[in-house]
Amino acid sequence: MRIWISMLAAAIGVALATAQTVQAQRGAPVDTAAVVGKYEFSLTPQNGEPITGTLTIRVTKGGWRGVVTSPKLAEPEDVDEVRVSGSEVHTSMLGGAYTFDFTVEASGVRAATFTKTMRGTTESGTLRIKKAGGGRSSEPAPAG
Repeated sequence: MRIWISMLAAAIGVALATAQTVQAQRGAPVDTAAVVGKYEFSLTPQNGEPITGTLTIRVTKGGWRGVVTSPKLAEPEDVDEVRVSGSEVHTSMLGGAYTFDFTVEASGVRAATFTKTMRGTTESGTLRIKKAGGGRSSEPAPAG
């Protein structure tokens, strides 16, 4: 009985280690060139006070990492979470107060939105974002 329990515990340990390795590999695919880089962003929450800055996304130790800078921050801040699924990017920063969701394509960034959650209030809006050094902005085309 003890041998069976020891074998079961060892099998569970191997399964967990394998699952963690597979998850790390899924976290950052081999082809990251489309997403990795520095992005310039701007947004205007409902209070009307514009926020500008940069978001740098990279792969470190097999996982996605990000850093956000802004004149409103005393120093650069690590992003809480970066998730990438194909060309879809989701970031959460500043303790979840802000999230950015956008799609990276060869022609630029599209479908970009922000969500701001502070003091029990949540709002969403258009995120204007483009890859630094080129690429088309996510800003919607003018009407007409």
